[in-house]
Amino acid sequence: MKLEQQVCSLELAKKLKDLGVKYESYFISCPVGPYWIIEENSGGFYDSCVPVFTSSELGEMLPQKVGDNYHEIETTKSCGKWICRVINVVSGKADQYRTFWDEESEADARAKMLCFLIENDMMKP
Repeated sequence: MKLEQQVCSLELAKKLKDLGVKYESYFISCPVGPYWIIEENSGGFYDSCVPVFTSSELGEMLPQKVGDNYHEIETTKSCGKWICRVINVVSGKADQYRTFWDEESEADARAKMLCFLIENDMMKP
């Protein structure tokens, strides 16, 4: 699997940075001329670089419970798409308004959920 499929997209990484996520990532993306490259985060973080989070890192950032104690976040793969959704534990049904998917990457599905939760004041960055 390519590294680009294991980390969230640059677009979502920039959005998470803008939302104030202050998590130390294993990888960063930095501009080199007209391109962005992904490299290991060696601690020499420049303002122009953006943390690109792995699926595991995003999973650690996502809360275990959302809202009341009857909802939790689930990430699965179905029909060739990665799905990250809020599940009602009692009924077992997904909340259609809190379901995000991505055809390429589990990290992007999780990043979309994290952005949604922060933007809607359901968690702090």
